[in-house]
Amino acid sequence: MLNTISIFNSKKINIHFIQQGLQTLNEDGTENIISKMIISILGVVAEMEPNLIRERQKEGILIAKVKGVYKGRREGTTISDLEFMNKVKVKRQLSI
Repeated sequence: MLNTISIFNSKKINIHFIQQGLQTLNEDGTENIISKMIISILGVVAEMEPNLIRERQKEGILIAKVKGVYKGRREGTTISDLEFMNKVKVKRQLSI
């Protein structure tokens, strides 16, 4: 994201983030350092979120296993290959 913003800044194209009230360029066309810092922080937070979700999911699964509630994903399938290939959704995907 910062690379893209840098490319726009080098071409003197200002990006205005309305909801956050940020602009990537100052009035005189120079780079807005405060906006760059805030965007960097928001980028790091956004990058961390999927990792935190995965950690919480693993913790929840572990707690469920200890309680004997979690059974996990079922192995294999209960339908034949022919039944699977005859599903409308599969036929639609194969015809694309």
